[in-house]
Amino acid sequence: MTPSEMLQQAQARHPKLTTASFLAVFLVPAVIGSIQHFVGPQHYWFRNYEAVACAAQRWAQGVAMYATNQACPGMRPSSYVYPPAAARAVATVIEAMGQTGATALYGGLFWAAAGFLFWSASFASNAPGTLRDRAPFLAMHSGAALFWGNIAILVHGAVAAVAVLLIDVPLALVVAIALSTMIKPVFLSYVVVLLYAVHAPVRRLAYVAIAAILGLAPTIWFVATGGDAVRQWQSTMASFVLSRQPGNSFFGWVATLGGDPGTLAVMILYVVFAGLLISAGLAIAETGRLRALDRVWLGLTVANLLNPRLMPYDVLLLGPGMVVAVASVRDFSPRLARGVSGFLLGACLVVLVTTMLGGRLGQKLGFLAFAATLIGLGAMRLRGEYNAHGLSRLKRLPGLWRTAATPQAD
Repeated sequence: MTPSEMLQQAQARHPKLTTASFLAVFLVPAVIGSIQHFVGPQHYWFRNYEAVACAAQRWAQGVAMYATNQACPGMRPSSYVYPPAAARAVATVIEAMGQTGATALYGGLFWAAAGFLFWSASFASNAPGTLRDRAPFLAMHSGAALFWGNIAILVHGAVAAVAVLLIDVPLALVVAIALSTMIKPVFLSYVVVLLYAVHAPVRRLAYVAIAAILGLAPTIWFVATGGDAVRQWQSTMASFVLSRQPGNSFFGWVATLGGDPGTLAVMILYVVFAGLLISAGLAIAETGRLRALDRVWLGLTVANLLNPRLMPYDVLLLGPGMVVAVASVRDFSPRLARGVSGFLLGACLVVLVTTMLGGRLGQKLGFLAFAATLIGLGAMRLRGEYNAHGLSRLKRLPGLWRTAATPQAD
């Protein structure tokens, strides 16, 4: 009997106890990280938000907003690495409400977004799988990351809320993704949620194009007309994003292996990786007869794994999509689904242990395990389709977008 099968038996006999045990174990990094933030020497709150607020203040004063070590009175900001749109928007709020009012407003929205992310991805009754299925992925979360106040939490929460709660209003998601991309172009990865949705292919591609054009337009205009500010932004990005903090996903692994994330060769490799991951998700969505909401969760997870610089505040949406992907192969191979579930549980345990030992290796290993699993499951779905229907079905794969991929009822 495999460990996964033993856990399933224990779950059947004592479901509440097993689920509570999983939560208690896999929430340890978040709980300890939060405690360490309060009692340790680095307990300053919302440094990442102050990076935006300081850049907004500098912009309002006519001072360059990009600096490797920017400083503002009463703040201890990290470096501002976003396009100007975010700082200019916050400057407008500060002008209207004052610095204290703007901080209070941001704090309220931030904690609402963080609460929604935790609830919807881990505890909501309509999330994929059971709470026991989703609990292990909480090991990826470091509690201290919440106290940095990074705007990414706000973006992830807003996009997830629109995608899940307004699932029948795709244009609302288009607007949410466009606004998120204006803040940080990497958030354009959320267009995969539109790509995996239950719509005709022309509508999907149209939504993707609209979100991309609207979202990237301000940054493209800035690059074309910004002059010295563009060079300062690029210098800050190269110093802070690519060199000092390459993250825990694709760029992080490149840096760990001794490479330079900023080279053309790495960018080409990333495009190949992204193509494989997006294609795998599409194969799962189209051949797995997924419910509309499951497609949303799958897209949200793939979108975050596509982030080449995944940070501790970017991991709260990883679990649900992985649960969906595993469930998608259960119809033609229950044994495979159990094996993959056991592998992911083991991966989350490794993340848990390595995170407790310190450093970011745990999150890097988690990213590697999740991305490889998704790509593998996408290939398995195509193989299962071939075994069931032969090559002719695969040749008609685009037709699945309209017919064979009819989703299960919600």
